Amino acid sequence: MRRLRQIAKAIVIPPLHYVRGRLRAAELERQMASVDRAALVTALGRLPIAKDSVVLVHSSLKSLGFVEGGARTVVEALVEQLVINGGSTVLVPAYSIDGTMYTTLKSVKLFDVRKTPSNLGAIPEAFRRHPRAVRSLHPSHSFAAIGPKAEWLTANHHVAGSNFGLGTPMGRLLETQSYLLGLGTDIGHVTFYHCLEDIEKFPLVVYAEDGPFQVSCIDYNGVTHRLLLPAHAPGDLQKRRIDNPQNVAVRDLFLHWLERYADLTWHDIGQARCWLVDAQKMYRQIKLLMERNVTIYLPHKEAEAFIRSNLL
Repeated sequence: MRRLRQIAKAIVIPPLHYVRGRLRAAELERQMASVDRAALVTALGRLPIAKDSVVLVHSSLKSLGFVEGGARTVVEALVEQLVINGGSTVLVPAYSIDGTMYTTLKSVKLFDVRKTPSNLGAIPEAFRRHPRAVRSLHPSHSFAAIGPKAEWLTANHHVAGSNFGLGTPMGRLLETQSYLLGLGTDIGHVTFYHCLEDIEKFPLVVYAEDGPFQVSCIDYNGVTHRLLLPAHAPGDLQKRRIDNPQNVAVRDLFLHWLERYADLTWHDIGQARCWLVDAQKMYRQIKLLMERNVTIYLPHKEAEAFIRSNLL
């Protein structure tokens, strides 16, 4: 009898869990406002973005609401409004980072620009897989682009000599009219901050002493390139960086500063509050902060003191 009960549980319980899971998912969908491609295109069309520019997009699919068609719909809306209607180029992080940059560059054996997936979220992976997308060659921090300047943005990443400096997709933003757009993301997870570390005389040593690390990368033609790249050092400095969820004061500092001095603006897209900022204005302001020894690694108490003295 006990054996029969075990068999019955094995047969009955899994389908019950599946049904309950589907019911919960359906209920969540009903609670969330449905967002379709047309609504996204309309909202994107209201953004004050100049034609023929470059737009770096950070994204969170779930923040937008229940998007009909999921991440692919968001990508199609970005391409329709910004690329086709606006003549611009969309740039998206297509990172394959596993844990930290340090652990990735130390452990990864091979990066294939054609096959290595992005693990940054549903929208970056859908964007990377788009037939018009081209991707830069970098084992942890590659970028994908669609639009007139896609090749120009991505082609030289592996020969630029740095991760985020001049000649990389990030550095290219400083050479043309460009914007950063956060689709439902906060101001903490923004790779653009790291340009300072590779372009300017940065006041902190952020790269690991045992680097750089050699990683093999395969390009679209199947050719193998051996890259020698530095990695952000693990430890206390990384823990107090702006993207750490606990570092609220540093995020508040940069957010309020960019709102006040770089004209960062907020816009509604789907159910999300989204931010937009001119890349060159942002760079000038974060460089100015750096020259005052205010960086994304600023300790919590110092960040709070700076806010009280300069932003309140």
